[in-house]
Formats: sequence, C-alpha cells, structure tokens
Amino acid sequence: MISLLLAAMFWPGAGWQATGTQPAQAGPVRLSKPVVSELERYATLSFDLTNTSSKTIAGCNVLTKILKQGKVVAEYGYAGLDLAGVGNMRPGRVLRVELYISKEEARGLAESDIKMTVDYVVFEDKSSWGPDTQTLGRAINAEISGARAERRRLKTLLKQHGAQKVVEELERPDPPGAAW
Repeated sequence: MISLLLAAMFWPGAGWQATGTQPAQAGPVRLSKPVVSELERYATLSFDLTNTSSKTIAGCNVLTKILKQGKVVAEYGYAGLDLAGVGNMRPGRVLRVELYISKEEARGLAESDIKMTVDYVVFEDKSSWGPDTQTLGRAINAEISGARAERRRLKTLLKQHGAQKVVEELERPDPPGAAW
C-alpha cells in the first residue's frame, strides 16, 4: 500500500537523506533522525528540518519511504510551505515536522527502515535546489504564489475599506468548484 500525505505546514532529493542512524548534513536542509511514536489510533513519524543555508526557505518537499524487508510499503510526501510569507524558515531555524502514519506501518519499524530524502527546496528569492523527482516543484511554487497574492489583496482591502470588509470577504462562501 502506497500512502501519500501532503501537509502544508510552515505557517505563521535526492541530495540529502536521513535514516534512523545517520542524519544528513549536506545541502540547504538538515533532517534529524526520525522518531516513531505509537498513539492510540495512529502513529506519528517526527523529525526536525533545519535550514542550514544562508537563504530563507519558502517551501520544500521531503519524501519519506517506509521499508519492510527491503521493500517500500508506504511513501509520504511532506510539502512544507511558508504560505503567509512570514519567513519562519530563515537560516538556522528548525521546524518540527510530524507525519501521521498507520499503526500497521509503524509496528516493528526499525530506524533503518525509514528513508528520508529532501526532494525540492524553493527559497524566498525564487531560486531552488533539488531534483524534484516527485514533480511537486511547480505545485509548491503555485501554492506559495497564490497564497501570497491573496494576502496582498486582503491587505489592500484592509487598507482601503477597513477590517469589517476583510471579515466579510473571508466569510463569503467559496464559489462552486473551488479547490478547497
């Protein structure tokens, strides 16, 4: 069973890998050793993502593969996005990431059965790093651009018409066929 979890966090590749015993040190992001915790209904796979570059990260994609007897049994994609443009991933910052996985996938999981790869990183200056093997780079860039354009629109609305107009705009129902 292949699972894909795409989580937008950061609110407010093949080039580097981390396994249970040897966190990666190269590239613009460092991934910590993953930790699996079993809870009542599900399990979590947690790791720290550290910006080791000199640039602020706007978004990235981390691919996590869970292996059993050498075969991939689950795949999780984590897309971290700074949608608000607040720079939470400035150089040196650490983001704690928590993926939800099934208890079945977590059962008997050894650290060496978790393979993590940073597949793509886009920086605030719009430069990027990584092979983007999951071809999520365009989607990540589009999400960031769209969210930031909406933020600019709402700020302009606030400046021109006040807070009540922004509240009215946010409470307005989505048009039919809206993605969210």
